[in-house]
Amino acid sequence: MLLSKQDDHNRRATDVANDTTRLLGLDGLAVVGVAGDTDGPVVHLVTADERARHCPDCGTRARRSKGRRVTHRGKGNREWELRNRLTRSAARMRGEHVDALLDELSNLPRVIGAPITVAWNAKEDLLDLLATARTRPDREQVRDLLYRFYRRCADADLSELQRLATTVETWWPEILAFLHTGITNAGSKGTNRVIKTIARDAYGFRNPGNQRLRTRCATTRRARGHLDAR
Repeated sequence: MLLSKQDDHNRRATDVANDTTRLLGLDGLAVVGVAGDTDGPVVHLVTADERARHCPDCGTRARRSKGRRVTHRGKGNREWELRNRLTRSAARMRGEHVDALLDELSNLPRVIGAPITVAWNAKEDLLDLLATARTRPDREQVRDLLYRFYRRCADADLSELQRLATTVETWWPEILAFLHTGITNAGSKGTNRVIKTIARDAYGFRNPGNQRLRTRCATTRRARGHLDAR
């Protein structure tokens, strides 16, 4: 029996869906997109589980592994509802709020709460290290804080924290210069991001003059008083 093009497409999509169900038991699985291909639709998945690096049938190695952990967004998932407090610095929170946050994490299932707690503590260790900038920290203070951060990442056995520690190690000379001098290129990076965002939102400009005008309007608002809270 001959199949039409649409029937063949539906059959291939069904086959892909059936093969994908073998991965539904993996940790932190999320479907990030479906792309067309000459052999049919290709489902792009993201998961932190190492078993997803190989195809269940042919064992083909994945071209890249993002290692991203995901959770269901919405009410009823406490770890998602706590996301705003998890990104805040504990130094800017009241003591009772920090205690309440840690209690909330301890009440979650261990497979969910334990990694989040470890990652949160590592984030706080790194913030404590960066907080010594412009305070003229001595060598021993920086060494102790850096060792505490590295030790936390090593003991956690989380791939995300291991990559974070590797990034800090790679950029450590620049980070140390920031701690001692307080000089950073964060301002220029922020301005560059605004310029790129303006260009993306406009989907290209008709001429360079329009681009310069829109860029100057977006990057000089504070100087022109448009961001004055008073």
